[in-house]
Amino acid sequence: MNKQNFPQWISHRGYYKHQVENTLGAFDEAVNLGFDRLETDLRITKDGHIVLCHDNTLSRVGGPDVDVSTLTRSQLQDVRLRFHTRVMFFEDFCDRYATSDWIFDIKPEHGEKTIQALKEWAEYNGTHDLLTKQAWFLFWDKSHEAQLREFLPRSQVLADKKMCWRAGISLYLGIPFLGGFKKNKIYSLIPKFGGRLLFKKKIVSKIQKYGAKALAYLPSTEEEMQQSVEAGFDFVLTELPPLRRRHFFTPSTQGERFQRPSSSSHPREKFSSEKRNTSSRYPQRDSSSANSRNRRPSYSNKGR
Repeated sequence: MNKQNFPQWISHRGYYKHQVENTLGAFDEAVNLGFDRLETDLRITKDGHIVLCHDNTLSRVGGPDVDVSTLTRSQLQDVRLRFHTRVMFFEDFCDRYATSDWIFDIKPEHGEKTIQALKEWAEYNGTHDLLTKQAWFLFWDKSHEAQLREFLPRSQVLADKKMCWRAGISLYLGIPFLGGFKKNKIYSLIPKFGGRLLFKKKIVSKIQKYGAKALAYLPSTEEEMQQSVEAGFDFVLTELPPLRRRHFFTPSTQGERFQRPSSSSHPREKFSSEKRNTSSRYPQRDSSSANSRNRRPSYSNKGR
């Protein structure tokens, strides 16, 4: 198959075969492998920072069994996951992977607070156009999508779980006209349903016939990866390496692009200021943060 026929490859939480999902190492490796777009999960901390985390706790990836929404940014910075890795925060992700495209999965718990923090970040950095052009969003609550569209009205939102199930079942039953397909909407298809392979060109073409886009959802074997390419999917979201050559990632050298809103700009101090090294594009710890590195963080919820 010609190279131009290959889909856009999307890395699911980074490539974490030898890394921890949703961390710098996993995303660096994903870009090294040639992924076009990085998918990650957004949650909110107790003090209003956006953190990259799929589950509501970090226990599955080696962190504490405590809801991240009850922890502050400072406490999360002191957490060590498996392989002694750290959690990643939203603005650091956007800064480091500014040349990649993104998918942000807005987790439903405290989703309204996550979107409010995203709005503040966009207003502070003037990144409304960037988010519209470069980011896609996935929601589990329709009200959260409506909240996002108040400040990003032209944002690309992927078809939600209900829409994808409707589409998939209509294709499975051979009645795609009942699938509710919308032009330019992106629909996810799993590899198989009821023992029947869905990664087929005649199925994918029915989605595209309505002007919609088809996304292969988590092919888990090399065979399914090849089937997703041969079926003509527009996008493939996967945890496996993409079916094309590697290239090596180096962070942008243009200087720091994005910042958290300063505490002076937001009286509630949702985004506490941090000293920065002007020669680096990434935020640096201040001396008090460095000294706290050896202190055991407290995850008690007393008095909260």
